[in-house]
Amino acid sequence: MKLTKFKSILLCVLCSTLFTNNVFASVSTENTVVKKVENMIENEPNSFTEKVASNFFKALKENQDKIKQNPNSLKSLVKDKIMIYVNPKYIGSQILSNYYKNFTEEERNQYFTVLEKYLITNYAQVFTLYKGQEINYLKVPYNNENIVKTKIQVVQNNFNPVNIHFSLRKNSKTQEWQLYDITAEGISFIESKRAEWSKYFKNKESFQELIKYLTEASNKDIVFNK
Repeated sequence: MKLTKFKSILLCVLCSTLFTNNVFASVSTENTVVKKVENMIENEPNSFTEKVASNFFKALKENQDKIKQNPNSLKSLVKDKIMIYVNPKYIGSQILSNYYKNFTEEERNQYFTVLEKYLITNYAQVFTLYKGQEINYLKVPYNNENIVKTKIQVVQNNFNPVNIHFSLRKNSKTQEWQLYDITAEGISFIESKRAEWSKYFKNKESFQELIKYLTEASNKDIVFNK
């Protein structure tokens, strides 16, 4: 089945998205019990994915007037509601793959910094396509693994639902969930970008061309298609 325009754009820009769980502080015995229950819920990847995504779409709906007046305000919304759960360094490292060691720490950090801005702009642009489509959160088995995939469906009128898998890994140090890849209709974001950008990873000069491309792309204004 061919990807619709919505599916294709969604795949290209929904990277990212790296979900992490918040640790709740307790101040009393009663609060401690409540907070432990909350932590148990959020440490379950299906529930956490649903909470983070639903909170974002709720904010998106509530800010429609502001967004229509100033489309670039979508960037701020994405930064505040999504990017706090994203780790561009890990995503960027996975895209670099075997080329990672070819670059200095300074060069990699330059790449990670501009990649984060690129993700913000692309997330913001794709969400101009959101017209209140229904989001279905599908439960997947979870047996305390450190690497899991959660699943959602974006329901479209007159089209089959878009199936999206979020690949999550638990940080061994912080015990937080982190999203390291998104797969839409069987196509992995990391794998597709690795294939698309590998030509830039072969030498320093080409790498700087990628930095320039990502910088220019991240600085673009958000626009609504008429």
